[in-house]
Amino acid sequence: MQYFSFEEAKKLFQDEFSILFKNNKYTYEFHTKETFNNEYYRRHMVECVNRIIMNNELDCYAIKKCLNQDNILAKDFTYYLYDELCHDDLFLHDLKEMGLSRETALKTKTFFSTDLLMGYLNLQVSKYGALPAIVWDWVLEYYGQSYNGFITDKAIKNLGKEKTKGAKSHINTDINEDHPAMMFKIVSRAIKSEKDAQIAKDTIINCIKLISMYFDELALSVGINS
Repeated sequence: MQYFSFEEAKKLFQDEFSILFKNNKYTYEFHTKETFNNEYYRRHMVECVNRIIMNNELDCYAIKKCLNQDNILAKDFTYYLYDELCHDDLFLHDLKEMGLSRETALKTKTFFSTDLLMGYLNLQVSKYGALPAIVWDWVLEYYGQSYNGFITDKAIKNLGKEKTKGAKSHINTDINEDHPAMMFKIVSRAIKSEKDAQIAKDTIINCIKLISMYFDELALSVGINS
């Protein structure tokens, strides 16, 4: 029995992003218009690198929580994590080309919204097992499918291919491996009850609220009124 369909998840994602875009003008323009700010993009890449590292640790924790309870789920989720490992290096390459060293990027303090997001997800995994982390990874992948190609194409136009080679490679991996479909298949396996379906819905809503907060912080950090 399927408790939470892809169509339901997609609609919830789109509804929450519609609210986000309504409340965050610059975020809307960054995702849908030709608007581009070099400082904003570079700081966004720095946060992506540090969040990827935090996210990999979250996924390791989540996999541990489902070991010996559903080993097929653990195996499938581990394969996804295997695919994602070292993707921080792709963005670090781009940042180096933009004039920012690996050391500086990794020492950059993450935004409060990022700390809240990762703290929230770790707490949810401690309470409910791997499901919240799995759902969050689907949110990331569906976001990437929806917006990252457009954003990266803008970056290529404004910064050139060498400064965006890593971002482009990351997108190609997601497309070739079909990560959004892979992750929703894992989501579907992880949801075993109506209660789980509600946890998944709450995770999508709460994570997108924190993403909204992140984009506000990002804009303010480079002097843009969001």
